[in-house]
Amino acid sequence: MLDQYAVTEVQTKLLQEITMTQKLVLIRGLPGSGKTHQAKNLAELYGWEHYEADHYMLNKFGEYEFDSNKLKTVHNFCQANTERTLELGRTAIVANTFTRIWEMQPYIDMAAKLKIKCHIFTATGNYANVHNVPEETIERMRSNWEPIPDKFIDYIVV
Repeated sequence: MLDQYAVTEVQTKLLQEITMTQKLVLIRGLPGSGKTHQAKNLAELYGWEHYEADHYMLNKFGEYEFDSNKLKTVHNFCQANTERTLELGRTAIVANTFTRIWEMQPYIDMAAKLKIKCHIFTATGNYANVHNVPEETIERMRSNWEPIPDKFIDYIVV
């Protein structure tokens, strides 16, 4: 159930269409926008594989522990696992901030190489920031935010 993060009827129809064939779904948004919650619920609902860089920032106790020195490595893990899933013919959903187009480009290229559609959703909610990202960091991300080019599908997830 998608509870307070529910999608609109149009988005529901799109999601039903998405489930009929293999896709790559990207959910982008600032910290606290609801992207992880949406991705988790959609993955459970449709049986998709869910990935995000934050999954690789857990310490040995399973607690989130941000380390900027690991950013490149965790994003590489996220991309590699996504590609492996797509190569197996499954749908993957990836939830990361993706504030800039170049951050999504490896995924877009991956989908193009495998000849599958890449759908991009934008989470716009205003919920608790569970990783305690400082407000100044969120503001910097907001100021760097790039809109999706027209050639990509961009849906708003509230």
